[in-house]
Amino acid sequence: KAVSFLILLRIGLCGLTANLYLRKIGKAGPASVIFSTAYAMMSYNMMNVENIFFIDGVIFLPLVALGIEKLVEEDSPFCYIISLAAIMMINFYMGFMICIFSVLYFGYRLLTKYDIQSIPQAKKPVWTFLAGSLLAAGIAAIVLIPVVKQLGSGPKYLDPSRMTGADNFSLFDIFSKNISGAYDSNEYKHGIPTIYSGAIVTAFLALFFRNRNIGQKEKWLTAGLLGIFLMSFQINSLNLVWHGFSEPNWWPFRNAFIFSFFMILIAWKSFIRRDVIEPSDIRIAFILITAGLILCEKFGYPYLTTGHIYFEIFLIGSICLLLFLENRAAKTGTKPQAKIAVFLFLLISLGNLLHNAHSILKLNLAESVPLTEFAEATGPTDAVITEIRAMDDGFYRQEKQYHRTENDAMRNATSGVTHYSSTTRQDELNFLSRIGINHLYYWTRYGEGSTIAVDSLLGIRYLLSKSETLAKPYSEIFSKNGIHVYRNPFALPIAFLVSADLVYNPSWEDDPFAFQNRLFESLRSEQTGTIFTPAAVERTTDPVSNNETWTVTIDTTETLYVYFFSPMQRPESVILNGDVSLMDRFAANRIGVVPLGSFQPGDVISMAFDRKKDDSSKLTPLIYYENTEIIAAYFQQLDRHPVDLDMISSSYLTGTFTSESDEQYAFFSIPYDEGWHISIDGEATRPVRVLSDLMGVKVPKGMHRIEMKYRPQGFKAGMGISAFSVVLFMAGGLAYKQKNTPQAG
Repeated sequence: KAVSFLILLRIGLCGLTANLYLRKIGKAGPASVIFSTAYAMMSYNMMNVENIFFIDGVIFLPLVALGIEKLVEEDSPFCYIISLAAIMMINFYMGFMICIFSVLYFGYRLLTKYDIQSIPQAKKPVWTFLAGSLLAAGIAAIVLIPVVKQLGSGPKYLDPSRMTGADNFSLFDIFSKNISGAYDSNEYKHGIPTIYSGAIVTAFLALFFRNRNIGQKEKWLTAGLLGIFLMSFQINSLNLVWHGFSEPNWWPFRNAFIFSFFMILIAWKSFIRRDVIEPSDIRIAFILITAGLILCEKFGYPYLTTGHIYFEIFLIGSICLLLFLENRAAKTGTKPQAKIAVFLFLLISLGNLLHNAHSILKLNLAESVPLTEFAEATGPTDAVITEIRAMDDGFYRQEKQYHRTENDAMRNATSGVTHYSSTTRQDELNFLSRIGINHLYYWTRYGEGSTIAVDSLLGIRYLLSKSETLAKPYSEIFSKNGIHVYRNPFALPIAFLVSADLVYNPSWEDDPFAFQNRLFESLRSEQTGTIFTPAAVERTTDPVSNNETWTVTIDTTETLYVYFFSPMQRPESVILNGDVSLMDRFAANRIGVVPLGSFQPGDVISMAFDRKKDDSSKLTPLIYYENTEIIAAYFQQLDRHPVDLDMISSSYLTGTFTSESDEQYAFFSIPYDEGWHISIDGEATRPVRVLSDLMGVKVPKGMHRIEMKYRPQGFKAGMGISAFSVVLFMAGGLAYKQKNTPQAG
């Protein structure tokens, strides 16, 4: 219910800000509600109704445009500065798109207001716009600078090879999206721009170019800006620019709301000057739009039916007929007809928008989960986590062998390794991939693919499973709601003291098991033993099919793991003792270490490969046993010198430790990030990157207190710039007020 309220609130805010803008550039009155409602209920909003953060830009775009209007017409930049700074702070991604729009729209407004003879008069608004834009960026610097630094280390990057002039779609295709109900369930994945905002917008957009009260220069400039927006959709390189030089993963053309907004603006300008529209103009507009709609039917778009086409023709016809009747009544001097016409325009528009919203939402919400089902899915786990917290309020990680989403840990306020974010540091993703955690694109998923060694190193103390048996030697401490809670006896603290060998950073290993061996060896100055040992693999090739078979004869009861770099390299079948399939170990989307299980000596596992799928002869078998006795030995040695950490908040940790020498390091199984600021007994000390992408700090001998605070890189500089910019903004506001206050006498 809270989410539903939040969605309705945001949609309402879209309508409110749009209405404020429309009333600024046109006459105030109930007619503005028609077009502000069209903006609030446009297809873009309906498609993204559950992507709440996408709506941020939709809310603030009219305010930024309103600010530009005030800047150009009243020489007042304050609305522009405040609204632009706000969207950049609230949502940098949408803010970036609105910045591009601001430049284009300011140029458009400047050119419509000034002609060649009055160019000198345009210098002042140009300088005001540039200064206001810089000041808005300065106010938002507290967010922008850390964001830019974070994105620089993320998995998304500028790839010049993608900046091509290739077409994303045929230009005519976009007109097929300007129809009520033109949507299917694949649109948010791989569709073309969702631009529809109502038949009334389409009709008056077409009539704009026939309106005799609108100058030719404005018509040409409007057509030009429409063309720029259309080319930005169609041409791949321009589309990438709008999206921060990075191709969106699903939900393409996220800037489509800007095009819809501009269409509504044009239609509104035409609507408030509709009294000069001639019957011939109405006929031409209706014929052209109808011809385009019928042509769309001939192309056979999968998201359009004949019903969609003719319903849109009916709507356009109704609007054109109503406009014709209104104008004819106006010529006879029947003034009350105008109010009735506006009311009827509103009714037609509302019916149209509700039909379009229903067409989209019934598809999108069909994939949504009812509240009761959500509660049933999350309630049992929530109860278990609550009981774990009551039993153990320490600082540790816990994981699940099942998941609802990759961000379950965020919802449950627990620490884990399963996560999804397109802005996660690439080094973190690389490290988790190197140790064999299931990883693909921007997500990591624990599942069943983590080794005992990784669980130990990362301090995964509790493991939740819906299975009564566990391949790992963890003891079950309780079960509740069908969920079994296992405690890892080898879980190391999140931080502990180690030798100086920790500073060694292992080079890249394609073999995650060899890499894990080297990680543990780096934690101890004395040799403890090798955790992972390779299984003996016999390779045979069928002389007819040339397909290869790997055979492993089990010689220990230790857990056996296998690793393939990609699903394409996997075997077609994995058979135990000639009759038991083990293919259920290989989930469809698993990219990481796969536990095959524990077996008896003498058991035989056969892996059959299909050469047509991938050439297995080029692969090195990565099949290893994991020695739990060696892990236990490492645990006993490393657990002796813990750093007793308390998590005050996710960005503030405190603790104590006792070091036996000045050559020891405190090791943290926390990703290395320059945003961490560490002090020992109040004195700042610089953390170092260790073990590829984890964190360590050299510590002095004796008992000490450690404090760790996280501030994103660039936060301090951004805060200073923002503070200075706010002072500058306030000073400018006072100067502007004094300048425009009439002097007494």
